[in-house]
Amino acid sequence: MKSEKQLRDQLRKAGYTLKKSRVKNTNVDNLGGYMIINTWNNTVEAGSRFELQLEDVEKFLNEE
Repeated sequence: MKSEKQLRDQLRKAGYTLKKSRVKNTNVDNLGGYMIINTWNNTVEAGSRFELQLEDVEKFLNEE
């Protein structure tokens, strides 16, 4: 498995940004994980509720 930094770098090269949740107490709308944002049009590509884990981010990159 790749590190968070490696995944961030790969996403940046592909035109995406990786956001990490900053909440201390998770809730229905924020599950404390990651979100992938398309930097060209500033839309959420995956993880709209911060439900992604690093494994999910890696899978997203492999599917791109």
